[in-house]
Amino acid sequence: MKREKCKKLANLNNDSLPRYIKLIDLMQVESLVKVVLSSMETIIADMQQQTARKYGITTEVVYGEEKMDFKQGEDEFQNKFNEIAQDIKDTALGVK
Repeated sequence: MKREKCKKLANLNNDSLPRYIKLIDLMQVESLVKVVLSSMETIIADMQQQTARKYGITTEVVYGEEKMDFKQGEDEFQNKFNEIAQDIKDTALGVK
């Protein structure tokens, strides 16, 4: 008798399992979003400071006689941007 009752209860709860898994998944995604947003706020705050910038990206345009030049070329700019993106990724993946 008790065994039959347990089977019925298990069958009823079986229908709830996919919803429970989805809930856990959404909670994990929410947690990762919060971490990434927090990282972005830290980066923005660091960029707004005038000293000791870790995440600053600057480009200076130099006008010459025959051409316009950028001091911090595209490669340097891309490398710095990739460094920032990697820091965000490492932070997000470090969440357990």
